[in-house]
Amino acid sequence: MGAPVEFFEDKIKWPTVKRFIAEKPSDLKLPKDLPNAGRIPVITEAIKILKKEFDGTVPVNAYMVPPFTSLSSYLVESTEFLKWLIKAPEKVEQFLESTLETYLEIAHLYRDAGADIITLHEMGASSDNISPRQFDQFVKPNLRKITDTLESATILNICGATLLIADRMIECGADAIAIEERTPLKKLIEIVDTIRPDYPIIGNISPYGVIHPGPAQRIREAVKKTIENGVDMVAPGCDFWLETPTEHIKAFVDATIEFGTS
Repeated sequence: MGAPVEFFEDKIKWPTVKRFIAEKPSDLKLPKDLPNAGRIPVITEAIKILKKEFDGTVPVNAYMVPPFTSLSSYLVESTEFLKWLIKAPEKVEQFLESTLETYLEIAHLYRDAGADIITLHEMGASSDNISPRQFDQFVKPNLRKITDTLESATILNICGATLLIADRMIECGADAIAIEERTPLKKLIEIVDTIRPDYPIIGNISPYGVIHPGPAQRIREAVKKTIENGVDMVAPGCDFWLETPTEHIKAFVDATIEFGTS
């Protein structure tokens, strides 16, 4: 959409933008040929390769960052964007409306490439950043439009505090929600069960505090405890830490298989 990307070629860091590029919707360069734009064709080709190799054995899960987080974290200066939620909500609505169709098309491209699951990684919408009322106004409507138009299974993943918006996350229409370690699992399950009993919850082992440093026995114990606490699918909170040793990820998976199927 016009933002120059910093890939940190000499460091192990998540790519991000070199600078924010939009103060108004017209500043965004919405791609006209999205299937061939940027890294989209690389991702769709990767999905096809994984689908061909693992179809029927392991589901292919592609994740995308929806409009609210994309705008507030990568395209518009973050502090200014959050101020607009109060001072200029109509401007935020214009930004969201102008980009929604692009994200809908991305989701459909991933689905058509073979993604069994599409995870909506809305990490900027936790209660650490915005109020539940703002979630209702600026986040939920667009997430609902995305989940309503997809035939693939969907997961809504929000990092940070989510107890105050647990009901709203369910209302977004995803087939499951994913949380990180700062949201207490047992308390969330209690809230969710009053709204939709047996609704799937994914999470919530610390990627940096547990999986990254290990050792394998500690990871194993954390997985066992999370399953005993009632999680439906074991996952790291938010993302794996980039420098996590492969053997720690394998220990994580092996423990999930052991305790999740016993």
